[in-house]
Parts: sequence; structure tokens; C-alpha cells
Amino acid sequence: MQKTKILWSGITGRTGLQAQIASKDCDFAEIVAGICRSDSKFYNYSKLDKIKEKYDVIVDFSHKDSFDKMLNFALRVKKPLIIGTAGLSEQQIKAFQDASEIIPIYGGGNFRFAVEKFIDDVVDYAAACKGKIKLVETHYKTKKIPSETAKVIAKRVLEKTNKVVDIESHLEYDEPINDWRVDNLHCRVYGFEELGKDVLKIASMMIDPKPGLYDLKQLLKKQFEISPSLDPANVDNNLENYLGALNKIDDISIHLDVMRNDMVGHDHCTKQQFDYAVKNSKHPVDVHLMGTDPELVTPNARSFCVHNGDPMIAWNADKTVAIVMSVKPGLSGQSFMPDAIERIKNLRKECPGIRIIVDGGINDKNIALVHDAGANVAVVGNYLYSIYKQSGQTGLSQAVLTLADIARK
Repeated sequence: MQKTKILWSGITGRTGLQAQIASKDCDFAEIVAGICRSDSKFYNYSKLDKIKEKYDVIVDFSHKDSFDKMLNFALRVKKPLIIGTAGLSEQQIKAFQDASEIIPIYGGGNFRFAVEKFIDDVVDYAAACKGKIKLVETHYKTKKIPSETAKVIAKRVLEKTNKVVDIESHLEYDEPINDWRVDNLHCRVYGFEELGKDVLKIASMMIDPKPGLYDLKQLLKKQFEISPSLDPANVDNNLENYLGALNKIDDISIHLDVMRNDMVGHDHCTKQQFDYAVKNSKHPVDVHLMGTDPELVTPNARSFCVHNGDPMIAWNADKTVAIVMSVKPGLSGQSFMPDAIERIKNLRKECPGIRIIVDGGINDKNIALVHDAGANVAVVGNYLYSIYKQSGQTGLSQAVLTLADIARK
């Protein structure tokens, strides 16, 4: 996987320091250059034109006094800009909002994947609440208040429910703790280590977007993928034709199920079929092995997930990708199991930053439920293949677009 290359403004700040540590072991993003006001090891704000490293995204966690230079620089080099600088003036906010018509800008306020679930819960609570909505936030003593996260919560609630959130802010902690409460809902995050990791992940998600103003919810929604399964084509010995049709569709991935007798009672997907699919797909390929097969080699696959005792979930080696089964492993054409929705939600809550693939029985009637539960990838097998057999390339392409539209609404 090619890493996202980051130019980090405010590299010696607390978030920048943690991001540097995290990027050393990160397989999807790296910091290639840094900018600060005083450390000679990094570029200075007066010498932005001297930066020679190649980068994909600019991250700005600096100071409001340096922000204008970074915004103008991002516009000049036409690179996506992630804004984490606090305390911006109304004029500066208006400036980056205007700039988002030219370049992609992340100005969402919240950078933490764990907090995003809390925001969704608060919106749901507000929709049902008949009284006043009060958000109490308590932070470490040097935090700027109200926090950007509190502003995001209030803005999201107003947009979704037309209700106003009263924000009560406190600075109490000596340690870097951030705490938010709405009635019985509670979210607490510690330190800057996870924040650094989360910003790296957001940077990797900001490579492809068109110009616009993004927040974390929009990026997560945009990240949702339709992943046609090659399993039905393998059954029909129609792999070459079906993969050829899928290669003519944009913005999808491919799912390849490999079943072996020691887990599901039969072998399915030969090594020849496996090698052909991985080699000839123009899309990223996620491999799902049900059983054991030491002969499979996957240098070109995006992920390779196996079961470790639990037949209803498979993981890749570093636990960054999970496949949640929404049917029993082994047989194609089963109906979707409704209890998968709760399992997806629980997994998303426990592991907010992972990629969740859901596999089994997905169609136009349930894909929105899968998306809203927190999945990143929906594997669609018989539903799409049946349309392809009936309506060919045109029907298949339209069905993929329709599924994506249904899921993202």
C-alpha cells in the first residue's frame, strides 16, 4: 500500500510530536517534512517555498498567527489542507471556507474517531429530548474553550434537530484529559497519542476528495465501498467475464472468498482462480480465507483476513481490517442475518479506526442498515451477479451506483 505523504505545520507541538512517533510504524501515512517557528531541524514559515519534499496533504496544527500563511500556501500548491489550529478568528474561518471551493479542506473540529460515535449518540438523544440539551465539557487547564468538539456537537444537533445545545465548559485537569457529558451520555479521551494517530488516518482519507469542506462524518460516509464478490462467478465458471465487467466500473473494490474443507466442509476457489483474480483486477482486492491454505500468496491483495476461532468474524494480521459475517460461512445465497447490525455497531464502538467489511446477503433492502451501523465495505454477491446475468454490463454498473446512493443517503 502506498503511504500518504504529509507536510506537517506545527511539527513540534504536542499533536505533531505524537504524530511523528506514530508515523514511524504506520503503514498508510508518513510525515515527510515539518514546519515550525523555532527548531532549525524543520522548515520555517518564512521559507515555505524552499520545501523540496513531495507531499500529498498538508496538516496544520500550529498557531493562529501562522494560519494565514499555511492557507495561502495550500492554495498556491493546490494540496488538501487539514486544519487543527484552534482559536481562529471569524475572518480566518471565512477565509478557509472560501478556499474550500478551490481545494479540499478538513475543518471539522473533531479529529477523534472515538468521539464521532459520541456525537452521533448526542444527535439521537437530542432528537428524542423534550427539554433543554446541556453539554458539560471538562478539560485540561490549558485547553481553549469552548472546545472545537463542543462546537461541532452543537452545530450537528442544530442541523439535524433544529435544537440548541447549551455548552458549559470547565478547565480542571492537570493531565491532558478531555471529557464531554450530555445527560447520561459520556465520552472521555486521554492525551495526544491517539489524536496523532487519528490525524494520520484522516490525512490518508483526504487524498482523493474533490474541493469542499469536510468533517469526519463526511469522510467516513465517503469511505463506504461497494465490493462485488467473485464467489457466484466462480460457481458458474464465469470469473473472467464477470471480473472484466467489474473492471469497467469505478470506485469499487473486489471481494474474494476462499473456502477450504477444514472450516466449511468443502473447497471453493481454486488457486488458479485466486491467482487470476488478484492479478487481473484493476480494483483493490480483499481476500477472505475460510480455513487454511499455506499455498496462497497475496502480495497484490489489499487485505488478507482469516478466522481465529470465531466463524462470524475474520481479521487481518495487524487487526486493522475485520470481516463481519452476516451469513453463516460456507454457502452462497443465504439471507442476511439481522443480528449482524448490532455486531457491526459494537465492533465500531470498540475499534473506531479499523476498516469493517460486512459479508453476506447484502442487497438494496439492507445495505443502508449496514452503512449506518458503521461498516466501511459492503460485500455484495448474488444480488449483483444476478443482475449482471440478466442485464449485462449496463445493468451491473447501474446497480452498483444505486446501491451506493441508497447506502449514503
